[in-house]
Amino acid sequence: MPKFYKQSKGLLVIPKSKSKFHVSWTLDNILSGFRHFYKENERWPVGADLKNCDYLPNVKTLERNFGGITNIRSEIGLAETNYSKGETRSNKAILLHKQGFEAEQNVYKILANYYHEPFVHNQARVVLNDYALKVDFLIYHSKGKYAVDVFFPDKEQGRFTNNVCAKFRTYKDFQFKIYLCIFNPEITQVNVKRTDKSITTNRNRNVDLVLLSEFEKEILKYIPLKDPYLK
Repeated sequence: MPKFYKQSKGLLVIPKSKSKFHVSWTLDNILSGFRHFYKENERWPVGADLKNCDYLPNVKTLERNFGGITNIRSEIGLAETNYSKGETRSNKAILLHKQGFEAEQNVYKILANYYHEPFVHNQARVVLNDYALKVDFLIYHSKGKYAVDVFFPDKEQGRFTNNVCAKFRTYKDFQFKIYLCIFNPEITQVNVKRTDKSITTNRNRNVDLVLLSEFEKEILKYIPLKDPYLK
């Protein structure tokens, strides 16, 4: 078998003895891969998807040999080729902002109802060694404190894993308990376990990845402080 595997046409199926970095890609392989991705996910791939997709090359290979991802979209015949500009980016930003705001508001109500409002700090600054991070919530209870990061990740497994990798990297030095609370109802416990098991770098025992339903059970482990407004 040659050093670089080659399949001239169609969806490229890489032998187990080879990696995607030892493949001589053709334009037809890539176009077939893009169409296969769309069939599986009901959307076209973006740059972040390529890293975890065995039947597509990485971003650098696309840029070096095929004119980049925008050129591939043109070859397919898509009207919108650059998702980082214009109406596509604007609409996505609006949707993400709305989802993020609704997620935070819902979790705030849950936390304030159990721990009482004075002990639920929104957008709190946490100092770590020589730098600081801002967390969605910092909760004080009878035995100490913990933090919460609420997020609405993409349901597609590859993008979900990328989202979680970024979160683990952000909180790799966090010095007390923080919950990464998943608000997307389309993500299941199976997705969470698969992703949690697959990521081995930047792991911190203080960081827990949980669905909202599991987080609601988790908070009951902590005894709230007395409501200062009660006489």
